[in-house]
Amino acid sequence: MEKNKVETSSPPWRCGTMSPERASDDSPPNNSTGSSPGNASPSLTSDPGGLNPVQVSTPSNENDDEAASDFGGREADGDSAYGGDDSANRSEYASLLSEARDYVFENGRRYHGYKEGRYMLPNDETEMDREDMKHHISMLITEGRLHLAPIGNHPQRVVDIGTGTGIWAIEFADAYPSAQVIATDLSPIQPTWVPPNLNFEIDDAEDEWLYKTDSLDFVHCRYLFHGIRNWPKLLDQAMRALKPGGWIEIVEMHVIPTSYDNSLPANSQIQAFYDVLAEVGQGIGIDLAVAQKFQGMLEKAGYEEVTETVFDLPLGGWMPDRRMREVGLFQQYQMTEGIHGIAFGLLTRVAKWDPVKVEVFLAAVRREMRDPAVHSQYYLYFVYGRKPQ
Repeated sequence: MEKNKVETSSPPWRCGTMSPERASDDSPPNNSTGSSPGNASPSLTSDPGGLNPVQVSTPSNENDDEAASDFGGREADGDSAYGGDDSANRSEYASLLSEARDYVFENGRRYHGYKEGRYMLPNDETEMDREDMKHHISMLITEGRLHLAPIGNHPQRVVDIGTGTGIWAIEFADAYPSAQVIATDLSPIQPTWVPPNLNFEIDDAEDEWLYKTDSLDFVHCRYLFHGIRNWPKLLDQAMRALKPGGWIEIVEMHVIPTSYDNSLPANSQIQAFYDVLAEVGQGIGIDLAVAQKFQGMLEKAGYEEVTETVFDLPLGGWMPDRRMREVGLFQQYQMTEGIHGIAFGLLTRVAKWDPVKVEVFLAAVRREMRDPAVHSQYYLYFVYGRKPQ
């Protein structure tokens, strides 16, 4: 187990520091499309200042090599795939964007509308803040590293699967100006103005990938155990799309609670929380314990130099190291604030629990998560591998 002993100071966490304008609205829509008032659809053309508006992927014929470039249907210089003023492409763009913004509202939360039900967690501002906090936790744990895979200093083509708020993709695009970055998600919640070498797309990573064979330098996936049902297929598709020598990295929390000092009570509510969600999730193909399986999955898929690095992820400020106390306090906050979104979709939609029953159950879990006498922790896995030369 890799220990975290080096004390470092870090800037205060600020949600969405790279995202001055988010494409979201927590209020239920007043029209049939679910679009937010005052949240205009992004332009199809680039900003004169050099920043790119959010883009939405459109279906294309994967067998038509002339219609699609070697990088997801866009030219090597990063231009849009929508064919300039082509009216058919614009219509397809508008239709998909409208569908993606036709959000679903349940139990006071907002969920994605495109492929409704594929992802059980909400996409509202509360959840977006939590996602940005998880990014901050990752940066604290790794002492400022956006990735652990040795991708070199000048990657050219990079894909971030399930980008969420887009904060990782934005920081990566800034750090690697050589790279053309595509960041995909089911929800158009990312900021409107981003680095010129980054495009956000609406896409389902479990659909067939349209990237040409041997076209990508780096595939990045983070915190997706709620969203991916068929990991072997995803790894196979990444293997095909990566260039020989290209890298894939998966980052995931191992959320089975443990305790160094056996301070988890015999009737632990934190353990019960995991047990219930694991059982319900298993019924629809979600594996909450998948983090510890990625190394074997990558090796089975044919990746080389597969490396697994595991970090402690405490729940609460009980660790003696200053940096890890900060990690633990952020983790405690994001979990106690986030378990509503984590649990409600699975327990009300799949397990058919009454919302009141869910609230009572979660209240007990929060109490134990905040109990200073309980020293529980998770683990954070970074697993990466290389496509054979």
